[in-house]
Amino acid sequence: MHPPAGQIAEHDPLQSDVPPAPTILHGRWTLTPRAHYDITARVLGNESYRFDALSALIPEDLALGWGRCR
Repeated sequence: MHPPAGQIAEHDPLQSDVPPAPTILHGRWTLTPRAHYDITARVLGNESYRFDALSALIPEDLALGWGRCR
């Protein structure tokens, strides 16, 4: 994809630490929350995973853009 020149999304993403939280069990994985994200972005691309070792945990990967497109 080639978005036109100009604004993709107005603001940069914000990341903040989260206070210690309980772990989350998801299938065979134990997840520990580390950060909160507040993002307004344009999806520039995506990739689906079906047979990868982590596909049950992360079935899709997104490429996000924000700020000015050059």
